[in-house]
Amino acid sequence: METIERSASFAERYPVELREHDSLFRFRFLTEQTKITKQLEGLTVLRLAHIGSTAVEGIWARPILDLFLEIPADTAVAPYLEALSALGYRILDRQPERLILAKGYGPDGFEEEVTHLFLCREGDDEMLLFVRYLNDHLDEAGVYEDLKLDLWDRFPEDPDSYQAGKSDFIRQILPKARHEYEGATL
Repeated sequence: METIERSASFAERYPVELREHDSLFRFRFLTEQTKITKQLEGLTVLRLAHIGSTAVEGIWARPILDLFLEIPADTAVAPYLEALSALGYRILDRQPERLILAKGYGPDGFEEEVTHLFLCREGDDEMLLFVRYLNDHLDEAGVYEDLKLDLWDRFPEDPDSYQAGKSDFIRQILPKARHEYEGATL
């Protein structure tokens, strides 16, 4: 699978932009979910979910659709990557616990629709917990929105600093979410 080049001009080509929540985010998810489900037919998918700020009702978000694709812990990743590359996905980032795939990154900037797909192993539920907690606690979602707007103001052309600036808040929410949803199906 092809990798998205993160050169020195990456931030200039793909700046941070936030928009008011749009009801089309849900429609975009359902459309992409259908495409992915069809493309991965024959492969084991434990869960395909809408995550990220576009999945949190009412808050400003980057117009980037975030998807969570959970596969069994002992499954080879290569068949998934091959299938998803046919839909235009490329590797954006390799993290120890997951792969981040993306589509909509054109050579000169974002295309009309941008999607990030987090390919996760079974049990990697942090992103699901976070989104559920924010949707159930609108006051905390508002704090997160304020933080995101501040980071956008401070780092409009530095997506890495924008992302890093959210880390402490996320780390504060996750224990609350784990406690609240212990034993619950996400």
